[in-house]
Amino acid sequence: MLKNFPEVVDALKARDMIDEAILVSRCGLNDEKIITDIAAHKDEPLNYLSTILTRRNSGKISGRIF
Repeated sequence: MLKNFPEVVDALKARDMIDEAILVSRCGLNDEKIITDIAAHKDEPLNYLSTILTRRNSGKISGRIF
């Protein structure tokens, strides 16, 4: 379980990046999870084999992914 996941969610919120974030856990495995509302899952245990993809929300599409 990732102990700092709530802090990551808070940091994404503070930077206005939470709405663009997608979390993928255990990618390619039978129990793969794709979560599009990561704030709703903030207090749930998260497998260490997880990745968050997001980009800065600048109000326009820039084509850049961070």
